[in-house]
Parts: sequence; C-alpha cells; structure tokens
Amino acid sequence: MIVKDLFQEQCIPWEDITQNHIDAAWRAARDFLQHAVSYVADGATSKTLFHKVLLPALGGLRHTLEKASGSFLMSHQRGHPITYNHYFTESLQDTRADRQKEAFREALQSYFGVDSLSTSHSVEHPINLRGLFNTLLQKTVPDMTRFASEEALDCMLAYYKVALKRFVDDIATEVIEVKLLSELPTLFTPISAFEMPKELVTQIAGESEESQSLREQLNKKLWVLTKGSDTCRRFVGIRGLDPNDTIDDKKPQGLTALSDKSYCSIELSEEDVAIESESDNEHPTPRSPAIPDQTAKTEFDHEGHTTEPEQLSAAHVRATIIKRGKKKEKAAAKMQSPVEPEFEYPA
Repeated sequence: MIVKDLFQEQCIPWEDITQNHIDAAWRAARDFLQHAVSYVADGATSKTLFHKVLLPALGGLRHTLEKASGSFLMSHQRGHPITYNHYFTESLQDTRADRQKEAFREALQSYFGVDSLSTSHSVEHPINLRGLFNTLLQKTVPDMTRFASEEALDCMLAYYKVALKRFVDDIATEVIEVKLLSELPTLFTPISAFEMPKELVTQIAGESEESQSLREQLNKKLWVLTKGSDTCRRFVGIRGLDPNDTIDDKKPQGLTALSDKSYCSIELSEEDVAIESESDNEHPTPRSPAIPDQTAKTEFDHEGHTTEPEQLSAAHVRATIIKRGKKKEKAAAKMQSPVEPEFEYPA
C-alpha cells in the first residue's frame, strides 16, 4: 500500500504530459491531411472537404484518443502496482547496490583517513583486515521507520521505471498507432463518398456563391453581346453585304451603301427616284426622241433628310426597300414595251 501511494503520487504529471503528446500528434495528423487535400483538389473544394468531412472526423478521433489514454492512465493511477517483468527486480537490486556503495565508500574513507577513493594512496603501516571487515558490516540502520521508508522508496523507484516504460509503449502503440494513424485512411473512402447526402455533395463539388454570381454576370454580358451581334448582322443583311465581309470591301447592287455616319441613313440614287416618280404618276409625260431624257430630282436629300438610327427601325427600312424594288420592276417592264408618242415636238 505504501508503494502504491508513493507511485500514484509520482505519476500525477503523466496526465498532462500524455494530453500534450496526444494534442501534438493530432495536430500533426490534421496538418498532414490539410496539405494532402490542398494538393489533390482546388482551393474551394479542398477547403469545403476538409472543414465539412475531415475535420469533424478528426474531432471524433481526438475524443477516442483521449478516452483510450485515460483508460491506460487509469490503471496506473487507481490500480495496484504489480508487474512480472524481471526489470523490476534488476532495478530494485541496482538501487540497493547504489545505497550500499555509498555506505562502503564512507566506511573506507573513515578507516584509511582519506578524502576520496578516486586516487591511489600508499599505506606504510599494517592493515587490520578484521577491523576493516567489521567496519564494513557495522553499517546498520537501527531506526525501523527509516529502514522501511528506504525499502519502500527503493521498490517504488524500481516499479516506476517499469511502469513508465510500459505506459510509454502503450500510448505509442495502442493510442497513437492504433487509434490515430491507422484510422486516417478510413476518414474519406469511396463508400463514405457514396453515402454522403446530396446537400453535402453539393457543398463540396458545387459552385460557390462567388462563382455563381460571376457566372450570372458573364451570362448577362454574353446575352447583351449576342443581341448586339444579331442586330448588326440584320443591318449588314439589309445593305446586301456578306456577314463575313467588311463594310468597305463590297458595295450593294441597286442600292447605295449606308452612310458612314449612321447605319440607318439611306441615300436614294437618281435612277431610283426617277423610277419611283414615274410609277407614282398615273399619266406619265410622253417622251420625244429628239429631246434628251430628263432626270427627276432626288426626292430625298442625303444631307437634309438624314434619319437617325433610333428613328428608323429595321422593319421600316426593310419595307421601304421592298417597296422600291417592286417599283423598279414595274418601271423596267414599262421600259421594255416602247410607248408611242402621241405627238412630236416641232423641230
């Protein structure tokens, strides 16, 4: 019982030392997993995977480590000190031998009158071996309390060495190796990934709020650019250009090019105006072969009647061009059938 009380008093600091060691090992495992996940996945995915899956699992492992270390520590703090290790007897004998060596040293120094036994001394007088032998044997402790205390202390120190070695081995193998390191590969397995709820999978592999916001902004910009491109292609089709050609490379046939100042400004040629004027008159003026053809004045002046893009819609421009094309066809048909003049102008 005395040895038990002495040993339990001496092993009180073991709890703090063990907790510090477990905490250091757990932090090392956590840092290792964090670096490993950051290496195999992108920043957002690795961060979510570590905080949502691995870190909670590591928290559970830490509780397991503390529980396992507490069970091993409990056997030393509350159990009776017992061991079958031969190291206990060897340690006990070594402790007693050290105490006897100290007693023999004091006896020899007193008998020969020297201060130290580390140097050689010459003796000129005869030595009483019987007296020396008795001096060595006279080292006894008459106080029973002191003698019992020395014996209990020797046993406690011998058992402390054995228990300390066993406890260190148990923490290293049964706690750190079995409960921590061997469980790291099981924290994230294909089976655990398959059994994950959909919400957790979305949080890990889905888009972040920043990515979703950026994607929506880019989609809006793409929609605006697509609409603008379609509008430009419609205006290019009105002018009779190939969408793959540039504006200055090819001129439209039968219609003058759009103004550089405005895509919707239309300049009518003299021929188009003449045809339009002739088609509008129900009784055209007869022509004389002797009199040269008189060209009609342009009904629209480009500089004076420039229509702004916002005032002229694409549908209105298309309708104007179709109407003008029909009028040109009618005028061409009339030109093919010659009109006999009713009278001739005097020469």
